[in-house]
Amino acid sequence: MQRIKDILADIALGSRTLYERLGDGRPAPAPDQREKVSPLREMWIEYSAEKDEFLFARRLKWDGLAETDLNRLQGGGQPPGSKSEPLWLALLEELLERAGATPMEELRQSSFLKEDSRLPFEEILSLFVLCGTDRLSPGMGSAGTLLTGAALTDFQRHLIKRLVFVSQQVLFQEFCHSRDKGPALQPVNPASPAGVAGSTPEWLRIWTGQSPSDRDYLAFIRELLAGGLANLFSRYPVMARLMAEVTCYWVNSTLKFVEALASDRQKIAHTFSAGKDPGQVVSVNCGLSDPHNRGRSVMLPEFASGLKLVYKPRNLGIEEAYFGFLSWLNHRGGESMFKILKTLSQKNHGWVEFCPHLPCRSPEEVSMYYRRSGMLLGVLHALAGSDFHLENIIASGPYPVAVDLEVLLQPEPAEPGPVQLRPDVIQTMLLPYMYKKEADVLYTVGGLGNGLPDRERVSLWKDINTDSMRLEESSNENTVSTNCVCLNGEKVAATGYAKEIIHGFASIYRLFLANREQIQASGGPLHLFEGRQVRHVLRSTQTYFDLMYNSLLPRYMKNGAWRSARLDKISRPLVKKNKRPAVWSSLKYEHLALDRVDVPLFYINTGSPDLELPPGGRIKDYFRETPLEASARRIQSFGSSDLDRQIALIRASLDIQERMSASVSLPSFDKPVESIVPAGKNELLAAAGRIVREVVEGAVGLPGEASWVQLEEEEKSCRLILTGSDLYSGSAGILLFLAAWAGVTGQREPFESLAAPVRLSTAAQWAQSPGQEGMDLGAGSGLGGIIYSFAKIWRLTGDQSFLDVAGGLARSATGEYIERDRHYDIISGSSGLLLGLLELYRAEKDKEVLQAALKCGDHLLNGRTAGESGYRAWKVQGLPTHNAKPLLGFSHGAAGIGHALGRLYRVTGEARFMEGAREAALYEDSLFSAEEGNWPDLRLKDSGEPSGFTRSWCHGGPGIVLPRLEAGGIMEEKLRQSDIASALKTVTTSPLSGAGDLCCGQFGLIDILLTASLKLGRQDLYTEAVRRASWLLDRERETGILLTTPDSPRGVCNFSLFKGISGAGYALLRLAHPALPSVLTFE
Repeated sequence: MQRIKDILADIALGSRTLYERLGDGRPAPAPDQREKVSPLREMWIEYSAEKDEFLFARRLKWDGLAETDLNRLQGGGQPPGSKSEPLWLALLEELLERAGATPMEELRQSSFLKEDSRLPFEEILSLFVLCGTDRLSPGMGSAGTLLTGAALTDFQRHLIKRLVFVSQQVLFQEFCHSRDKGPALQPVNPASPAGVAGSTPEWLRIWTGQSPSDRDYLAFIRELLAGGLANLFSRYPVMARLMAEVTCYWVNSTLKFVEALASDRQKIAHTFSAGKDPGQVVSVNCGLSDPHNRGRSVMLPEFASGLKLVYKPRNLGIEEAYFGFLSWLNHRGGESMFKILKTLSQKNHGWVEFCPHLPCRSPEEVSMYYRRSGMLLGVLHALAGSDFHLENIIASGPYPVAVDLEVLLQPEPAEPGPVQLRPDVIQTMLLPYMYKKEADVLYTVGGLGNGLPDRERVSLWKDINTDSMRLEESSNENTVSTNCVCLNGEKVAATGYAKEIIHGFASIYRLFLANREQIQASGGPLHLFEGRQVRHVLRSTQTYFDLMYNSLLPRYMKNGAWRSARLDKISRPLVKKNKRPAVWSSLKYEHLALDRVDVPLFYINTGSPDLELPPGGRIKDYFRETPLEASARRIQSFGSSDLDRQIALIRASLDIQERMSASVSLPSFDKPVESIVPAGKNELLAAAGRIVREVVEGAVGLPGEASWVQLEEEEKSCRLILTGSDLYSGSAGILLFLAAWAGVTGQREPFESLAAPVRLSTAAQWAQSPGQEGMDLGAGSGLGGIIYSFAKIWRLTGDQSFLDVAGGLARSATGEYIERDRHYDIISGSSGLLLGLLELYRAEKDKEVLQAALKCGDHLLNGRTAGESGYRAWKVQGLPTHNAKPLLGFSHGAAGIGHALGRLYRVTGEARFMEGAREAALYEDSLFSAEEGNWPDLRLKDSGEPSGFTRSWCHGGPGIVLPRLEAGGIMEEKLRQSDIASALKTVTTSPLSGAGDLCCGQFGLIDILLTASLKLGRQDLYTEAVRRASWLLDRERETGILLTTPDSPRGVCNFSLFKGISGAGYALLRLAHPALPSVLTFE
């Protein structure tokens, strides 16, 4: 007994989290113990700050910690006294005692285990279920009779599945180690000579409970039951604690359900069953939502009468308000537009009518469904809703029904970035939203998407609880998602019903317009939402689950602080901000939820701008306005122009879903470049002109605004967004292309039709304060690009208003703002701002602008780090690299930053900037590969491996040649010429394949060839540039493809300068008129 007490004490200490250890007030350990903290510190800094000491110090500071506080992380803290012993520890003690007294055969016969649905290591996990059930039964009392035995089994199965999630990685690793040691038990046939293994008769195998296929597995389980479980928990105290805590939470949440069932019995009968008692609960579908608040989740109980309800472990005030709002709209619309579900809301829980997934009975019902889907989209848009993906929409015959309504009335946070998008129909997630679950495989998970594919590759347990048990990737059949419309057994996609969706949306939109005053009036339907709570989602559920799953790896289950350090990856995006964001206060509560394997949950009262923190705290004025004000403002903005804009977004979204879902590849194009007839000047201009028309026609927006719809691809998602204002991917870059067209051809109409909207909206976004969080400095995504593009637009068109805006923005770029920069690079950092300032200084000769440029230059010089070669360069924040080396290349590396310093030297004559540019080039050349004839791309792939060698403007030789072309007098001439020759070879030998954009593709190479031809006076390079452009134009004529690869199934247009058709148009225009400045060098 004492041994178990000692083990439990060790488990309690070893499982303590970072926040628990840092908050226990213990003195620091002796100096000779402090170095033991080092492994934990290394782990913590890796996950929270990507090994960046500066960012890690910031992370500690924002939590009120200093480096010396880390010494308190050694050990687990003070052992809990008898008064504070947690419930989970008592359960664990009971379980360890029970393990040795319970035969394995008895565990295998537990009623909640199913022979046809086995779960990994279910015998061990059954101990937790039995201990939990023993605690559950007395708590239920007489109310327990409301559940049948089958219903209780459903609850038990839910618990064991939660335990599998927590423990499977550790248990499987331990089983593999045990199995690899060799057979623990050898079944022996006494009659065989020398006891030959494997010849045991069938009757003996049955009698011993063994078989050749599960011999080692059963030996492993028996070893754990015979005392090995205590040793296992000693080595993995975090797993022990989590399993016990999950069990305790299960007991509590099940009791809460039974208590609610008993207390609400009569109300349930009255509300849902015409006053008749529905009888016992005969089955319960548990875990229908993410686990929140200590494992509580949505359940679907079915009663003996056949009644099905949805039980939610929270107040249903938002559901009551929503369905009341829909009832008002049904009455005003004069038809049954929306299906109304009955609700019963109590203080901390509630019941909702079950909505079944039903097929449509006729093509007319399908049309009706999609018309109502447009209406539903209009309502969710008006109510500033979000998160209505496939799991939150049910196709119930001719009705689409939204069933998770917590994320309505979403206000904007008070600390947005510079490209905070105007809320629109896309934000509802009801329209197609692409999720990347596998590499290069996109699933449509929006509420009107096609759901998951019929089959997908997933990791599944095979040969469960046998010697050959393993996780294996295999093709698994999916059930039809409940959001899918079905007719005659087949799914019917939304893409064929764009007309009906738009008709429905327009009709409900006009209903809002006609009744706007009544909707918003005191006592009107919008005020049904007064005093309710809505949820605010800080991060995607997938992000949280990925964090949780990775934190359950065996390594992190050995130490609670280690697991917390792994979970602290959630702080990484925040520590990259220059000042402590308001949302930082929520970080601790995210940790507390993830620590107990919950998805964090945050709420807003609809009448408050505060973000509520559990258990009763808040972040004051976290939002710009209250949730009710957000919806009221949305409805107030409704009008004919906005309706046209929203309809354009709906059309684009459905069109993109159809194109991206296409299963056939686009035609290939393999014509050799030698056979291509070079395009002449008129042909190049004509091609650029076609792009101009496409860009103008693609613009959407209200009066005074201009945006373009494009696809945003992130690590695991892909969806439509509206362009921001930046140069790289936003409206500033697009307008620069139109300005170049106006300057070259004299045709100003395309430019002038969009100039004022782009200028006004961009100025409004950036004039708030360039130092505001999320607003980059760089020439790609930040302030430098706005200044550069607006100054260049003035030079191309003579429009003084753009130069005025650029000057105003430049003068607000203070030294403090510059000094906070840790990106340094061209795209996001101060070197990009430097290039923008130099272009503006060239136009205005303003000494204040030059002083800001000098501050940028000195900041860059001070931000260098010495590498192995001894040369100093820049480690760009947020871009992990091979062996933590500073990056090479133009967009994020030493080439681009050195290029900016070289430009500053040319303007000022200050030698320190020349030396900085020279050292940047020497650093790059120290890593040049003579074998590859190229400079390595040091970025890390997702696998952790370096990217190798690339050939594009952003990374590799093609981009590196650009600063070398301007480095005369900065670099040693022989080395400069050698670099130019090597870099140009990477361009001229690059195959005509892959993407076509300026940043990473063929048009970038074409523009680089043109620049080199002008700088070097080489006609052959110009000829090569024209040949390559002609090949791309021929491909476009034959296949319809300009930028993407021939085997790409996506026909999605990107309008941007660096990644889209505006960049292609600019390169074609510059080939026809080489006097145009190079945007790739920010000339």
